[in-house]
Amino acid sequence: MRRTALVAFAALIWFGEAVFPPAAAAAYIVNSYNGSYTTEAPENYTCVSASALTHINYILRKTTGYSHSTALAWYREVRSATADFHDKYNYTRIEKGLDPRGWAWLLSNHAPVTPAYVFHDYWSSSQLTVNRRITLGILTTRELVGVLVANGRHGVDVVGFQSNVDPLNPPYSILGFFLVDPWYPNSRITVSGAYIGVRPNYYITASSWNTSWFTPYHDWPYRRATGRYTIWENKYVAVLRAADGSPEPTKTYDTMPPKFSDTFAIPTQKPPKSGDTEAPATYPYSAYRQAVTEGIVANNLDTSAANLGVDLQGVSVGSADQVESMAPGFPSYELVEVMKGRRVVALAYLTRVAGGFEFGGLAPVTSQYKRANAFAARQAFGRKGVQVASLKLAWGWSEDTFSPFTPMWRATDTHGRPHFLTPDGNVRDRLLPPQGRG
Repeated sequence: MRRTALVAFAALIWFGEAVFPPAAAAAYIVNSYNGSYTTEAPENYTCVSASALTHINYILRKTTGYSHSTALAWYREVRSATADFHDKYNYTRIEKGLDPRGWAWLLSNHAPVTPAYVFHDYWSSSQLTVNRRITLGILTTRELVGVLVANGRHGVDVVGFQSNVDPLNPPYSILGFFLVDPWYPNSRITVSGAYIGVRPNYYITASSWNTSWFTPYHDWPYRRATGRYTIWENKYVAVLRAADGSPEPTKTYDTMPPKFSDTFAIPTQKPPKSGDTEAPATYPYSAYRQAVTEGIVANNLDTSAANLGVDLQGVSVGSADQVESMAPGFPSYELVEVMKGRRVVALAYLTRVAGGFEFGGLAPVTSQYKRANAFAARQAFGRKGVQVASLKLAWGWSEDTFSPFTPMWRATDTHGRPHFLTPDGNVRDRLLPPQGRG
């Protein structure tokens, strides 16, 4: 009887039907996402100012300053081409982008005066400590927390979290985070025939967040240029609201305010300790459909349509694309289409681990989403004189990339040389390294 059930279950998976895994554990979810307030980065180095602008829109509950030009103007309030006004360090002729101190200053400068809103950069060598601060910051303010991810290369707003119980009633485990990402235009056609169509609000599991996304801050360009480390070197960094009447941050004010996010203080009033966290399930490579459907249920995404803006009950699994990671410390992964009827409603993200996949997260897509076309990619390479011998999807940090939910094409020509086709249609022989935080 057991064997028969397993065979029937495997058949459901193979033919892409909806599967019915066990019910997920109870969860406590807070998510303040509102797409009306989200600001897109106009340049690849303005993610911090765009994220700050989104944050202020949430505080004001209106779309003041939504435009790309405003995000760029805010960037220039912190630094110009020749001077750093509010960053902690002077990055002129070293790199573009804003640092955590500049981010905190932007929020403090543009937040309401009454009630007083002041923000500061907070950091710790403990990832768990900062994860707790992010969680409790969202919980107590019902607003956003700015976070530097990918070794400090990129700034995102964390708009929500999922835990097994209310964090105010410990012990608790953090299960995942909801992010608003300024990388994304909601709909944008690429040269390879795709519409990006990924919404800014997506969910990353705690396992994937801890191992691949929220990694320690390293400013290698500044280190190479000056021979010095920043104060955030090898730390986990977030920008939180201070709640003790602290003044606006300055270049020289390096002491973290003791109270953050209205309720919690450091070190005398520590956040609750984390509960035990179960290891995420690992699925064989052949069972990627099961990894997606069970991952959706295990992370309570099928019952939280309001949090992601898409109904994931009774979904099936569509096409899957393997993506080769070119980012150190970031595993290769699978992007899998999640279907509602015949329509793609989301992209699931499966990380490759030893022996199989783990469910890493999910991004909802707009109705305009359309996957990249390999034939169109070959044509785009051909127009640039590249004779394609092999073709695959790849992703890495560069001047031309968006998030891992939007990979690029990597071609090997007939001479064995690599070439890259970016979402904007540029063909490069090598990826351009990031200019700064963007």
